[in-house]
Amino acid sequence: MQFNYSALDSYEFELLSRDVAQRLTGIKLSCYTEGKDGGIDASDYYFGPNVRPSVVVQAKRWIQRASYSKLESTMAALIDQLNSCDKLPSKSLIIAVASGVSEVFQRRLSTKAETLGVSDFQLLDSVKFDQFLSDESNSDILRNHFKLWI
Repeated sequence: MQFNYSALDSYEFELLSRDVAQRLTGIKLSCYTEGKDGGIDASDYYFGPNVRPSVVVQAKRWIQRASYSKLESTMAALIDQLNSCDKLPSKSLIIAVASGVSEVFQRRLSTKAETLGVSDFQLLDSVKFDQFLSDESNSDILRNHFKLWI
């Protein structure tokens, strides 16, 4: 089933991305209010000062298909920014986009992330979101984001 990600505003897409990433990683995550966030739209719910988060999520509500160069520059800037403030996640870096991304782009991004020091990079795109949300075991998340299916 395909869902309507354009029905969500940017913050609602961040919340959806947080909920999906939280379920995938098994780590409780928190979103933050609007403002300068250093590229972090969601991260560990509990982590203290001078402690790196284990998961960082950046959500981009790009409805149109993103080019590889746009995805790569976004990812590289995020990694650079996280490195500069010592917040590169210890477990997983997740970028979520509302558009589809080809397998070739996803593989190239994973390889690029690894060369930049991120061993577990995940890109959640509309295809992965659709598959995840169509799974009956995730119906609670789908119910919480009802705009996707009305």
